[in-house]
Amino acid sequence: MLNTIKGLLELGRVPNAIAGTLAIFLGASVISGSPPTMFSPYEFIAISLIAMLVSFSVMTVNDIMDLEADRVNAPWRPLPSGRVSVRAAWAASIFYVLASLLLSLTLEPVPLFFLLTLSFLVAANLYNVGGKRAFLLGNLLVALLTSFPIAVGAVLAALRLEDYRQDLLARALLYTLMAFLSVLAREIAKGIPDVEGDRKAGVRTIANVYGEGFAATLAALLYGLSIAVSFLPPLLDLVDAVAYLAIVLPVNLMVALEAARLMRRPTKEVALSHKKRILGLMVLSMIGLYLGAAYHEPYKPQR
Repeated sequence: MLNTIKGLLELGRVPNAIAGTLAIFLGASVISGSPPTMFSPYEFIAISLIAMLVSFSVMTVNDIMDLEADRVNAPWRPLPSGRVSVRAAWAASIFYVLASLLLSLTLEPVPLFFLLTLSFLVAANLYNVGGKRAFLLGNLLVALLTSFPIAVGAVLAALRLEDYRQDLLARALLYTLMAFLSVLAREIAKGIPDVEGDRKAGVRTIANVYGEGFAATLAALLYGLSIAVSFLPPLLDLVDAVAYLAIVLPVNLMVALEAARLMRRPTKEVALSHKKRILGLMVLSMIGLYLGAAYHEPYKPQR
């Protein structure tokens, strides 16, 4: 039982789930300019659980759909290695879905939060079932879904605080765009170590259609665009430049070095280590994005 639980947590990809949860509260802080205190302790916990459960469900179904490819690409994963049965994985995923939807019904506004949760689940599983096999479309959909939590957090905070100023919405948009571009780059790079298995499973990626070198170059270009966009918030005076750049500049430098390393050696080993380090850098960059918003203009309730 303990091994099954460990395998299910591995299927759920806990770091990804945590990053998605943090992104929601980052989006809320983008609007409020302060910690997301517009949520009650219960709402904070419920939103965190919903985000984690949704991520667990989507990632688990993703591995179920990728089973044949993973027998070649990642035979150590819980499903191809036999540590978790497909039946147990389906049961866990269904539980995650039901629990997340039930929790969403306890949050105000009820229809909005429930529909946001349901829409994300539907879109993500459309990707799992067939979207990933559509050339580049799957990568675009993953990038959109991954950046979606920032926008959700911003929308929820704006509704709670009744503050829809253009500068705050512009800040939220730029943060979402940065996340979209960097995740899209990471998704394209992730295709490099999976070329053999993806071809066997009929999945068309940039890497197995145009080659690993081209995929690495395209990913590096997208990382570069994300870095360029990251300079717009301070230039447009949407963030506190000192607090923001203190974190974002070192992260940008490390991302650029990662992109250069991937271009220089677009091999399976380099790409596998790259995707892990880039995820860590994305989480770290959230700190800079938050600090930039928090110290720029703390939210003052309208009178």
